Amino acid sequence: MKGSKSLRTGSGIVKAVIKWKRGRCPIDRYQNSFKPEKQWWTLRVLTAANVIFDDSEANHTTLRLFYDKEDSPEVVVNVMISNVSKDINNDISLLDCVTCELNLNVVNRLREMVKHYDDLYEKVAQKYEQSRDIDKLMFIVSHPHGCRKQVSIGQWKDHVQFSDYFDRFTYTTCTCPGSSGASVHCLGYGWYIHCGRLQTGLHYSST
Repeated sequence: MKGSKSLRTGSGIVKAVIKWKRGRCPIDRYQNSFKPEKQWWTLRVLTAANVIFDDSEANHTTLRLFYDKEDSPEVVVNVMISNVSKDINNDISLLDCVTCELNLNVVNRLREMVKHYDDLYEKVAQKYEQSRDIDKLMFIVSHPHGCRKQVSIGQWKDHVQFSDYFDRFTYTTCTCPGSSGASVHCLGYGWYIHCGRLQTGLHYSST
């Protein structure tokens, strides 16, 4: 719960990897160092607001990357500074996570994956735009309760259009209460965040 000290897990997606080289690393413990870090990175992460609510929670967050299989190497990023922009009504949090402890190989791999994702996103959107309301295809990428990656494939049920820029989907595609923040892809429409379950039993996305 918000404000508690209990451990929570959730899913999210890295949308950008930004490198900084001017000035000194903004992390407090390096500010007065004789050898301050001269480069650092911002990982821009999107998740649900019910996973990360504010800066206090974000600054006690650990990111595990590339957790695809049970035996995946443990690549962990301790978030040292994070600024959170949240939209409570739509249950979305944008985290700018600052760290200077990233291995260069990890940075390069992340950047390549983000670029590859963006390229595929555009191709898939174009391919399914005409059939999106007929096929209603979707898939969810999640890490339920902090476990390895799961991909659930199914169909969305209802699509509510609030405006030209805001819409929401409900769906029966398999997930669980431990999957908040997971990436929801409704083919031909776009990318959303998994937020939870309605009393009707249907799951629902962010807008």
